[in-house]
Amino acid sequence: MLKLLLMLPVLAAFQWIYQVDPDRCTGCSNCVYFCPRGAISMHAGKAWIDPEVCDGCGTCVAHCPWGAIYMVWYE
Repeated sequence: MLKLLLMLPVLAAFQWIYQVDPDRCTGCSNCVYFCPRGAISMHAGKAWIDPEVCDGCGTCVAHCPWGAIYMVWYE
C-alpha cells in the first residue's frame, strides 16, 4: 500500500489523451467544433490534437463519424 502511495505523484504526471489517424480522418472538423478545450485544429486538411491541451474527455471520439480518433497514453 505504501509503495502505491509513493507512486501517486508519478502517476499524476501521465494521462490518457487522443490522437487522430490521418488515414481515416476525412477533415470533416466535427471534432474541432465539439472539443470543449479547443485542443483540436486542422492541419493540411486533417485534424490534429494538441497533447498539451487535451484532457482526455473523449468528446471528439463521440463526434467522429469515421472512427479516426483513438486513445493513447501520454507522458
